[in-house]
Amino acid sequence: MKRVIQYLLVSLMFVVPVTGFLSIDPSYVIKSENRTLAKFPKLDSIDFFSDLVQWYTDRLFGKIKISENFFTRFTTVFADDSFSPNRLSVKGESSWFFIGDTSKYAYSQHSREVTIPLSNINRKIAFLKELKNSSNAPFYLVVGPDKHGVYSEFLRPYIYEPGKYRAFDNYKHYLTDNGIDYIDNLDSLLAEKSNLKNNQTLYYTNDTHWNSYGAYVVFNNVMSHIVDNYEPIKYSFIFSSNITGDLTRNIVAPEHDFLDNVSVQSTENTNGLDHINKGNSIVKRFENEHAKDDRTVLIMADSFGSAFAPFAIDYFKRVILLPRFESEGLSFVEIIKKENPDIVLYINVERNVFFD
Repeated sequence: MKRVIQYLLVSLMFVVPVTGFLSIDPSYVIKSENRTLAKFPKLDSIDFFSDLVQWYTDRLFGKIKISENFFTRFTTVFADDSFSPNRLSVKGESSWFFIGDTSKYAYSQHSREVTIPLSNINRKIAFLKELKNSSNAPFYLVVGPDKHGVYSEFLRPYIYEPGKYRAFDNYKHYLTDNGIDYIDNLDSLLAEKSNLKNNQTLYYTNDTHWNSYGAYVVFNNVMSHIVDNYEPIKYSFIFSSNITGDLTRNIVAPEHDFLDNVSVQSTENTNGLDHINKGNSIVKRFENEHAKDDRTVLIMADSFGSAFAPFAIDYFKRVILLPRFESEGLSFVEIIKKENPDIVLYINVERNVFFD
């Protein structure tokens, strides 16, 4: 009888996870921990065995449902505060949240030494050069700094070495070496951060993105590099607290005292929301009769361009907005040739510059 029980227990060690393998969607988000399922670790990883245990236990049949339906009744944030490379977000200090390593090793890019494969770099450089060479218009890569670098003081001090590293700094010379003009906006954001008061912020505490004021700071910095005698449009900004963002979409976001949500109102005779959108569902074209600059600007943007674009629409005569995350299957080169812009801006969040 004892031997039968032993055989049964050993069998269950294989049957339970195998049943989980067959029944669990590998892209499933564990809501109680706000992370994806652990992936099978690389054989040369220094954390291979600990990651293998995580990979195995994530697939125990019934474990996830028990965790989500039982443990979440006793926690409002995470089941634990441990760091896992599979986390969608990592809780920081003072109710700040940061995107984890599940997104291009974003957390590690700012807290330890990260090696970016040369194949990634060469692929991105070739793509940017193709875009640049498709027209005679000045082409600029606009880098949207990760929140980790702007607000590193809110990263957990025991998770690697926050604020000590910045992967982009180690690899940006590849852009210069290949004739790609880039505008790094970290210094301008840090400078303006020191001028803010009363808990006002440039980024959302619970979201990956900059807020409208952060985007405004970056827009002015970019224009100061590409427009002669640049004169900013005057705006009024109203700060309030953001309730929840993309980093807390599966958990109950804790209350915070930061004023991280910003509404914008122009104090001049121009407003991007009133401009005519003559585009289709993907490529959007805006014309502004009150523009300060008569040129046409084509903006190729990831999600960081959403708050940036309205300021460009206010400033330039014509803006063509091409959201890259909606543009699969389109030929970016053909669009540039067709639109014949005077300036091309390629907005790219920092963590993805060499990973797109």
